[in-house]
Amino acid sequence: MESCGEILATYLAKYVVTPVISVRRIKEYNGSSVSNVYKSHKTEKVERERVGVYEFIERMVQHIVPKGFKRIRYYGIQAPCKFEKIRKR
Repeated sequence: MESCGEILATYLAKYVVTPVISVRRIKEYNGSSVSNVYKSHKTEKVERERVGVYEFIERMVQHIVPKGFKRIRYYGIQAPCKFEKIRKR
């Protein structure tokens, strides 16, 4: 029987291969906080952000799809062509 840690590691393993955030966007890690850059949708500029380690992990875990679910990016309202139409409205 697998331990809780082994199950969690297996569940998170796919994000080691294809992470939610690109490694090149993580600029600094000092043991207690993580600094990263992102493009702001409000200002359309690249901005730098520093957050605590646990908050950073929490944000990344939010993107993990539960077992049995499929991630759909190119259909429905998340499709790039649909998103542009919705954003204009």
